[in-house]
Amino acid sequence: MQGKIVASLGLILTTWWALPATAKDLDDLILTPNLCVVTDEQPVCQLNLSIEYQAPLTEQACLWRSDDETPLSCYAAFNHVSLSLFLSIKRNTMFRLLDMNANLIAQAEFTTAKYNPVKSRRRRGLGWNL
Repeated sequence: MQGKIVASLGLILTTWWALPATAKDLDDLILTPNLCVVTDEQPVCQLNLSIEYQAPLTEQACLWRSDDETPLSCYAAFNHVSLSLFLSIKRNTMFRLLDMNANLIAQAEFTTAKYNPVKSRRRRGLGWNL
């Protein structure tokens, strides 16, 4: 059993390393924080979001928010991309780093989660408790 697990793990790691560099590096865009909880009383997340990309850029690239028509910021051949923004976000939002030919360099998703508190159950009073 243990040999099968080790063999499976080896196959998974071998498959991952065999992927082209572009497929492995798509998650190198780092969002901090990457999650926000919304409620009925506060349906919009308002936060300072830090976005980083740590691999060197060899050409000009722009950082895009999925629901915007203009880029958040553009960079030309940097070793490290870092941006801090104050944003209001209502739903899951994808951030993408694209080159000038609209090729994807990196991406990350900011996730919003809806908090639904459990409604308390009505006590039946069946006489079970003393």
